[in-house]
Amino acid sequence: MKRHNSGGGCWLNIESLALLISILIISISIYALLKYSHLFKETMAVVLFSFSASVITWGVIFLLAIEYSLVENIRTPGMAVLFISLFSFTMLAFSLVFYNLKNIEQDKNSLGYFISSIVAGVFLVAIQCTLYLELTGFDTYILNNTLLFAVLHTIITLFLLTRVLQQIRFDQLHSRVKVKNLSLGIISIICGYSLFCSFITVLESFSLTVNYDIFNVEYVSTILLFAITVAQGERQYLDERAKLNYLAYHDSLTGLHNRTYMQESLSKKTRESKLPFYVLLLDLDYFKHINDTHGHFFGDEVLIKVSSFIKSKLGPLDRAGRLGGDEFVIFYHEEMNDLSIEDFCGSILDYLSNPLVINGRQITVTTSIGVASYPDNAETPGELLVKADISMYKTKGDGRNSFTIFNNQLEEQFNKDITFQADLSKALLNNEFEVYYQPVISLKDKKVVGFEALLRWNHPEKGMVSPGEFIHIAEETGMIVSIGEWVVREACRQIHDWNRLLNQEYTISVNLSLKQFSKKDIFEVLWDIIMETGISPSLVTIEITESMAMVNTEHTLSLLEKFKVNGIGISIDDFGTGYSSLSYLKDFSIHSIKIDRSFIKSVNESGKDDAIVKAIMSIAENLGIEVVAEGVELPQQEHFLVREQCRYAQGYHYSRPLNSSDLLKYLKGNRIVPSVDPALPC
Repeated sequence: MKRHNSGGGCWLNIESLALLISILIISISIYALLKYSHLFKETMAVVLFSFSASVITWGVIFLLAIEYSLVENIRTPGMAVLFISLFSFTMLAFSLVFYNLKNIEQDKNSLGYFISSIVAGVFLVAIQCTLYLELTGFDTYILNNTLLFAVLHTIITLFLLTRVLQQIRFDQLHSRVKVKNLSLGIISIICGYSLFCSFITVLESFSLTVNYDIFNVEYVSTILLFAITVAQGERQYLDERAKLNYLAYHDSLTGLHNRTYMQESLSKKTRESKLPFYVLLLDLDYFKHINDTHGHFFGDEVLIKVSSFIKSKLGPLDRAGRLGGDEFVIFYHEEMNDLSIEDFCGSILDYLSNPLVINGRQITVTTSIGVASYPDNAETPGELLVKADISMYKTKGDGRNSFTIFNNQLEEQFNKDITFQADLSKALLNNEFEVYYQPVISLKDKKVVGFEALLRWNHPEKGMVSPGEFIHIAEETGMIVSIGEWVVREACRQIHDWNRLLNQEYTISVNLSLKQFSKKDIFEVLWDIIMETGISPSLVTIEITESMAMVNTEHTLSLLEKFKVNGIGISIDDFGTGYSSLSYLKDFSIHSIKIDRSFIKSVNESGKDDAIVKAIMSIAENLGIEVVAEGVELPQQEHFLVREQCRYAQGYHYSRPLNSSDLLKYLKGNRIVPSVDPALPC
C-alpha cells in the first residue's frame, strides 16, 4: 500500500503532477473565494461557499487516496453513510470559519479568529483521520508527533487564511482600489500551497510515504503568509477598525457624538448613574432659511462653530451629540460644574446672540432649548427625551431664542395640544370652523369700508375655541395650509355675496400664515380662489407680518409684485413689533400697514407711544401707504387718531368680530355692536 519516493528521477512524475494539480485546484478555489468574499454578508453565500470548499476539499482528499492506493476500500459497505457524515462535518467546519466574516463591521480581533480556527482545524484533521482509518482498515500505525504537527499546521493555516479573507473583505468593502488581481493570485497560491500541505501532513502521520520535496518550500510559504496577514495586515486592520468605531459613534461633520452613541449613553446613564443630570434638546431657529439663503456649505460651518462652543462648555461627565440636521442633545451634570442649568442655557444663548463670522460674512443664529431632569422629571430614556422635547416645543411656541425647563403644567398643556391636534384634523371635514368678521371703519365719515376675516372653531365639546389655542398647532402640523385656504375662499365668497346684496364694495383682509406665504404656488392658489368666488381682486387684501416678509426677501419681492400687478393689496399686520426695518417699506409693494394694538392701547397716556404712532403715520403718508389702527377700544383713542389724521381703524370700540348672520344685521343697521367678550382675542 505504501509507495516510496525519495525525490530522485524526473521531478515531474505522475505523483508530482497529481500534487501540483491538487495545489492548483485549491489555489484557484481560494482565488475565487478571495475575489468574491464581499458576498459573505449574505447567509446564503456563506452556505454556498462552505459547500463549495467542502466539495473541493474532498476532491483533493480523493485524489490523494487514489495517488496512495487507498481507493480500493471505498466501495466497502457503509462507506456512503460515512462519506455523507464526514462531508457534513466538513461543511460545518468551513461554515464556522466563513461565518466570522459575515459581519465584518463587528469588532473581532485575531484571538477570536484563532479560536474559531482551532475548532475548525481539529474538525478537519479528525475528519481526514476518520476517513484514512476506515480506508486502511484501522491497522495503520499512526505517528503521534506528526499527527500533532498536522493539527497545528491545519489550525495555523486556517487562521492565516481567515485573516487574509478578513483583510481582503475589509478592503473590498471600504477601499476596493487596494484589491489587485495579481496580489490575489500570489496570496491564493501561497494559501493553497499551505492548505494542501496540511492535508499531506495528515497523510504522513499515517506512515504513508509522500513527496517530501514539497515541504522544502512549504515552511517558507507559511512564514510569508504569516507576514502578509499578521505582521503587515493586523495593524492596517486595527487602524481601519478604529476609524470605523469612531465613525460609528461620532458625527462626521461636527465631531460630536451621534444619535446612536447618545441613545446608548442615555440608556446606560439611566440604568447605572446615581448622579442627577439634565437632558437638553437644542434646535437652531430657522436653520432651513440659512441653508436656503447662504447655501449648505455655509450652514455646515454654522453647525461646526456651534458644536465647538458646546464642546468647550462641557464638564468631564457631560456629553453632547448631534441628533441630525440642526438638532443637538446635551447631558449636563449641574453638581459637577460651576454653572447652574439656567446659567448653562443662558451661556449658549449669550454666545449665539453675538453674530457668527463665517467666510467673512456675519450671521446671527438663535436656538430654542428644552430641558428635562433625571430623575425628577423622568427615569427612562424615552420619557426624558419626550419631556425635553415638550419643553423645547414650549420654547418655540413662546417665540424661540430661549429655554424652558420641564414642569407638570407643561405636560398638561402638551397633552391638551395633542388632543386638540386630533380634533383639529377632523374639524375642517366636520364643518366646525367659522369665519368671523371685524369691521374696518373710515374715521372720516364713520362708515364701514371693509372687514378683517378671523377664524373661530366651534368645538363640539369645548364650545368656541380662541385662535390662540389652536393656530400654533395648525402651523406646526401643516394643517394651517388647508385651513387657511378654506378661510380665504369662505371670506371672499361671503363678501362678494354681501356686496351684491347691499350694492357695496366692501373690502376683505385675510391673514396668511408663514407656511402659506412660503409656498411657491401661493399666488396661483389665491388667484384661483378669487376667480372662483367672483370677487374683484382690488377688494382683496392679504395681511402678512413683518417677520414673514423678511424670512426670504427674494421670494417676498417676487410674490408681492405679482399681487400688485394683479390688483391685490398687501398689508403689513402688527406693524412695529417685528423687524421694523423701514427699508422694506419702499422696496416691497405694500398697500397699507396696521399699527399694532400695543401702541394704540397707550396713546394719550404714554408720550413714547404717541410719538411712535405719529412717526409711523408720517412715514406711511410720505410713502403713499394707508394706515389702519388696530385695537381701538376707547373714545379717547379714536380722538387721538382723528386728530393725527389717521384714516382707518378697527377694534372693540366699533364692533367685536361677528359671524356672518350678526354682521349682516350690523351692516343693515349700520350701528356699532359693543363687545360682550373683550377677553377673546381676535
